[in-house]
Amino acid sequence: MPDLPFIGEGLELQGELVDTVDARHLFEYLGIGTDFNTWFDTIVAAFGFIKYEDYGGSETCPGGVPLHGYWMTLNMAREICSRLSTHKGAIAYMYFNTHYVKQREALRL
Repeated sequence: MPDLPFIGEGLELQGELVDTVDARHLFEYLGIGTDFNTWFDTIVAAFGFIKYEDYGGSETCPGGVPLHGYWMTLNMAREICSRLSTHKGAIAYMYFNTHYVKQREALRL
């Protein structure tokens, strides 16, 4: 079973630093039963995600972590996982949400 996806820090989008997740790594962790491209295209269309606001393509994620096609913002990853009715989806959501809460608390200091 793949580990929970690494959260990359510090990608600048629209003048704001955001955390990112390797989309394929999340796909592999969740054990989605289709091919990656079909799954990714389906969630983008179904949830209304916007390229270069919610996701994008790159050779590496912030911090030099190699990617396999797409990165997504932490918020996009949280939303996907919150809508899945699977055990792994719930675990990933809690993982991403804990990071999100810690990040927001740090901004208040």
